[in-house]
Amino acid sequence: MPLRPILSSIGSYSYDCARWLSDSLSELRHHETCVKDTLTFLSLLQDRSSSGKIMTSFDVTSLFTNVPVEFTINLILDSVFRRSDEFNGLKRRDMKKLLEWVVKTAKFQFNGRFYRQVDGVAMGSPIAPLMADVCMNYVIDQALVVTPPECRPDLPCRYVDDLFLLFPNEDSLNRFFTNINSIHRNIVFTKVLETNNCLHFLDVLIEKTSTGFITSTYRKPTHTGLYSKWSSFVPLHRKRNLVNSLLRRTYDIASSYQLVHTEFMNIKRMLSRNGYPNNFLDRCIQQFLNSKYCVTQQRDAWLNPLLHPNIFHYNYHIWVLI
Repeated sequence: MPLRPILSSIGSYSYDCARWLSDSLSELRHHETCVKDTLTFLSLLQDRSSSGKIMTSFDVTSLFTNVPVEFTINLILDSVFRRSDEFNGLKRRDMKKLLEWVVKTAKFQFNGRFYRQVDGVAMGSPIAPLMADVCMNYVIDQALVVTPPECRPDLPCRYVDDLFLLFPNEDSLNRFFTNINSIHRNIVFTKVLETNNCLHFLDVLIEKTSTGFITSTYRKPTHTGLYSKWSSFVPLHRKRNLVNSLLRRTYDIASSYQLVHTEFMNIKRMLSRNGYPNNFLDRCIQQFLNSKYCVTQQRDAWLNPLLHPNIFHYNYHIWVLI
């Protein structure tokens, strides 16, 4: 079976150097296609037209263990020393030695034997995300260059090794997929097409409609619904934080109140199966909604349901969307 080293390199001889290099070169990770989290992705998606578009997602097979080390180090050096002969007092040859030292000297022990990783980067090293991002940025840029403008994707979004793309037709999709897989032999993409106008990306389930996109929370088929048990020896505030984090995630992702309500009920059912009392869950939901929809005395007139169509209720408490 192929190995995928996941190492905690904190305290190792090269950790401080790797962290310094990662911080110093962090600007190289930025790219116009990068999204830092789900909220950033949703903000880009909400104003995008869905008319005549095909949704697809690309994923790299084992990105970290397939990052071409020598190739990526040269990409970093070319970017850093394009306009200057020095970077933080280092010449190109010195920077290359440092990068090779922190990447190529990763060692680990397994079943009593010691191993040295000769290619790829170890997950857990501070330099690994930088190397992966630099490589991915290059691959995407080159794929866009060799693809005709009419076949390029709309709204290309990347999170680490996952890409969300919109294409005008299937021919454009296949052409771009072929091009992006031809950039480097180590970086191999797989693709997933929309099914029944639905596709998941990150933790978002995206449904394409005639007017736009509907978003809701996505869970993998392997999701078991198992969380910290109510009976476990965990401080109460951590159990409350668990509920609030699930509620906030749903509130941020769902594109309509009906989806929020449905997911809140799903969360309540899942946590009830983990032993959480219903009155505790109801109180958490009530406090969360209070923090989002607070009715002041100056807006009492809005409480008339005949005057305002966006009034809803939960547990006999009235809330107004303003």
